[in-house]
Amino acid sequence: MGSRLRTFLAELKRRRVYRVAVVYAAVAFVIWQAAEIAFPALNLPPWTLTFAVVLTLVGFPIAVALAWAFDITAEGVKRTGPTVGAPATPELRARGVETDGGKRLVVLPFENLGPAEDEYFADGITEEITSRLGELSGLGVIGRTSAIQYKKTHKRISEIGAELAVEYVLEGTVRWEKATEGESRVRVTPQLIRVTDETHLWTKRYDAVLSGIFAIQSDIAEQVADALEVSLLGSERRALEAQPTENLEAYDYYLRGTDYFRRGMHERDIRLALQMFEKAVEFDPRFATAYARISVAHTLMWHLTFDRSEERLEMAKAAVDRALELDPELGEAHLSLAVYHISQFHHERAEEELRIARTSQANNSEFWRMLGAVKWWRGQFREALEDMHEAHRVDPRYAVHLFNIGAIHRQLREYPEAERYYERVIGLSPDDALSYSELALLYLAWKGDTGKARETLDIASKAGAASGWFTPILLV
Repeated sequence: MGSRLRTFLAELKRRRVYRVAVVYAAVAFVIWQAAEIAFPALNLPPWTLTFAVVLTLVGFPIAVALAWAFDITAEGVKRTGPTVGAPATPELRARGVETDGGKRLVVLPFENLGPAEDEYFADGITEEITSRLGELSGLGVIGRTSAIQYKKTHKRISEIGAELAVEYVLEGTVRWEKATEGESRVRVTPQLIRVTDETHLWTKRYDAVLSGIFAIQSDIAEQVADALEVSLLGSERRALEAQPTENLEAYDYYLRGTDYFRRGMHERDIRLALQMFEKAVEFDPRFATAYARISVAHTLMWHLTFDRSEERLEMAKAAVDRALELDPELGEAHLSLAVYHISQFHHERAEEELRIARTSQANNSEFWRMLGAVKWWRGQFREALEDMHEAHRVDPRYAVHLFNIGAIHRQLREYPEAERYYERVIGLSPDDALSYSELALLYLAWKGDTGKARETLDIASKAGAASGWFTPILLV
């Protein structure tokens, strides 16, 4: 029901129904005011004023219906068709790509034009822009894990659009020019491209001192929203303009920490990320987002059994408490607190935090995965399946989401569906042994087919599959 409602609201925005309704109401109000003054002065009978009001009220649904059905374009008035960029075609459904009919966009990794050691900076800027766009309710933004797979790709925009079921692609370049004297500068050149004809809808070159990087990120998000005619709520506009820190050294360490954080669930990377985030809050003790990530890093250290001490849990809780003290409305902080509660099997408290985080995290596939995990542990398999599908919709090329969907289908004894999703996981991650072993177990549970199970494990061995790099319900 929620997905259908979001689809309907997105379609209202796309067809400009909201805009027509607001303009019509404003014009009607002006007409009423003018009639109230002019009609008596013209000695018109009292019923004419009532007639004018009734006429404008009758015209309102007609105007809305016309706005839904037709659009005024440069070529004249045309009938408004369905969304063309991300149709749920049989081909897309066959690849497991789910669409909701709304405007969908992917932010491809911005190309680093500076030295190789600045790669983390370009990746960080990409992630920050993705995050800002992801907070807009009128836009579906593909998750980072799927987008990063196209880094340095030679695929055409049309191919990427088809694989991710998106209408638009935002790509660009970043150059960080470090100065030995004075302020360093940053150059960012984004370009928004429509998938269907690879037309450049908007591009701009930003050249500013490094301290202007937050304004650049905000302006890019606003310009993209404007180009796609996505209406911004007041809270969304404020979120776009928010500046996470005023200390550039703190921000640099934060981006470095994020780079380590995204490399995988290895102890060394988590420890290095933690060190970077802690340096960030040394430079800026009020950097709420950095505290939120410190909390998740501590929780992962405990959850992945690298450090099972009580002190580690206390540090995780203290960091997220500090983040929420600094910014009680920070969605990422509530998400971090949910991670902490999930690690302790406090499912109800985790769900409370996820409910709060939903406003700003609806385009975050990890939000949906955690929400699904909570319901999964409770035995609410159908509800969990819906959330896992939502996670897959946001991040369609992230194998973990497909794995989880397959695992839930297996628990529901819906074996053909489970087989289909496990095979997709192997298609995306052919070197992961866990997927093969789960598929082999599926054949045993489904048909008692030892031959098929052995064949699956033989394929895994020939593919050189290593031990599983993820678990079904990873926290982040």
